[in-house]
This record gives sequence, structure tokens and C-alpha cells, in this order.
Amino acid sequence: MNQWGKNIEDFIAASEQLGYQINKSEQPTSSLEVTGSEAVKKEYLNYFRDQKFEDVIDFIKVTNQLFKSFSWESESDCEEVADLYNKLSEITSTDCPRYGGYLYLFTQISSDMGEGEYDTYFDWDIALEYGYSWHYITSNNQTVVHMVANEYEQNKFNIYFASLFVMTLLRSVDDAQSEDIAEFIVANDIHDYGEAFKDVDVTKMEDYIGDFVIAILKAMNYDINDYEGDCLIEGRHFLDMDLEMGYNYLKLAEDFRDSNV
Repeated sequence: MNQWGKNIEDFIAASEQLGYQINKSEQPTSSLEVTGSEAVKKEYLNYFRDQKFEDVIDFIKVTNQLFKSFSWESESDCEEVADLYNKLSEITSTDCPRYGGYLYLFTQISSDMGEGEYDTYFDWDIALEYGYSWHYITSNNQTVVHMVANEYEQNKFNIYFASLFVMTLLRSVDDAQSEDIAEFIVANDIHDYGEAFKDVDVTKMEDYIGDFVIAILKAMNYDINDYEGDCLIEGRHFLDMDLEMGYNYLKLAEDFRDSNV
């Protein structure tokens, strides 16, 4: 049984862990297991559609929390997750550049939390159609940071960057070698943000874009902490110079490409 269907107090407490404020008086007194599950899905769909999150790190955290309310061993829960995924796919189809990368992260978290039992499989054609092509970004010597900054307003940057970074990374495996992908990963940072938005003093900012990239990779099961060791990233396409890195991004990129090519 879905843990949010046990009783009204548990349902409210669990929902509030996701940042949702639920009024007790509005909750039904019967059929709570079914209605509770529907309420949770509705809240998450609103959260996804309206992007009620500050950044991709919050999205990953909330999505992980969501799956703790389902059990892959329950047939009914598997059906609930499949239904949720279908509705998320419908939302994504309305604006793939905005939602596509988040839908992919949802499927990755679903696979990890559900041990592969949930019917949530990403349509790779979304990334192929809406991610930036490798030829396009390398011929312009521009990262996703540059591309998104040129295409969208600054107040929409964080939302579109995360989604388009994911889809561009996925698309890159068809045309780039692992060392190229490693450079692409580390080149998307706050430095490029400062180049794109000249009125922002990035010297006073933490590299939050780099934090986004690391969080995305972890959600995709490529935790940088599993790749201890120095490496040299050569500046071929996006970097002005070679970079000495404290983690082995070359090995990470090799594992990523080998798993997705």
C-alpha cells in the first residue's frame, strides 16, 4: 500500500516534506488510499508543469522524495507511477526545451528508486531533436550556458539551462569522443555566465552552475565523488586553455559515453 494512504496524518506529514501545504479540512474521510495517491500525483504534476522549484537541485531532491511514497513491489503503485509518467510526458510535449531534461532526470530517478521496475522510459528522440547539436556548439565555441543566455531571458536561465544541458549531453554521444564530452561538462560554469550576462559580477558568486552540473550527473548515476584522481582537460572546443581537474572527469565521460552510445 502507498505509504501516503495509511492515514490522513501520515499523508499530510509526507506531503509537507515535499513543501506542499495541505489543508486537513479539504481531505476526504473515505477512500483515502486512492484519493491520497491522486492528490500526490496532482501536486507533483503542478510542481513539474509550473516549475515550482528554484533550481534543478531542488527538483532532484523533491523527485527522490516523491518515489519514497511508492513501492516498486506493489502492482498498483507501479501503475500509479506509469500514469504519472504519461502525464509528465504530455506536459513535456508542450515545451520540450523547457521540460525535456527534467523528464529524463525523472526517469533516471524512477529507475534508481524503483530498481528498474517502473514503466518510465525516456524517449531519446526528444534529446536528439531539442538538445543542441555537437556540430552547432563546437562550430560556435559556445557552451549550453552561452546558448541559453542568447535564447532566453536571464530570469528563465536556470530553468532552461538544466533541461537543455541534459538533452545536449545526451545528444553528444553520437558525435563526440569521451575527452570532448569531459571538456563540455567542465566548461559549463559561472565563467561563461559572466561572459553572457555582462552586467553580472560573477567574481562575487559561487559557481552555482557547476553545482547544477554535478547534481545532474549524480542523478544520472555519475557521482563525481566516485571518480577521485586528477586529470587534464584539454581546451579543444570550449575552454581557452587546458585545465587541471581534481576529479577524473575523463573517466566519468568515458563511462557515460560507453553506457549511452
